Amino acid sequence: MSQMTNVAENDFIDTYIRNQASIKPTSWNIRLYTAAPGETGGGTVANYTNYADVSVVASLANFAGTQAAGSTVASSGSGGVTSNNGVLTFGTTAGSGPQTLVAFAWCATTTPWFYGDLTPTRTLNNGDVAPAGAAAAFTLTAS
Repeated sequence: MSQMTNVAENDFIDTYIRNQASIKPTSWNIRLYTAAPGETGGGTVANYTNYADVSVVASLANFAGTQAAGSTVASSGSGGVTSNNGVLTFGTTAGSGPQTLVAFAWCATTTPWFYGDLTPTRTLNNGDVAPAGAAAAFTLTAS
C-alpha cells in the first residue's frame, strides 16, 4: 500500500479539481529509506557507499497500466494500482556497514510524492549484492 504526500495531494487537487497547471514530473526517482517518510516528506534516505536513486522516465512503457502488472497501454483497470515495468537496481554496498532499508518513495527529483513500506525490510552489509526490485516490486495504489 502506498500513500500520497501533501505535495502530491495538492498537485492532484489543483490539476484535476481547480484546473491549474500541473507540476507533474517527467520522470520518477525511486528512493530507498532507512527511516520511512511520511505525509510531509522527511524520512532518512539510504546513504550507503554507491547508493543512488533510480530514475525512471514517466511513460506507458516504464509503468504498468491499472489493468495488469507489466501492461504498456493506457490504464483501464479498476484497482488503481501501477508499478515499475522493469527491474530497478540500486548502487552496490561496497565499503558500507549495516544499514536496514525499511521504505521507498516515488520522488519528483528529491521530493517524495508517494511512499510505502518495504516488505520485507532488508539489511545491507559491506559487499552485499546491490538491492534491486523486480518488475512490479514498487507499487503505487491510488485510492
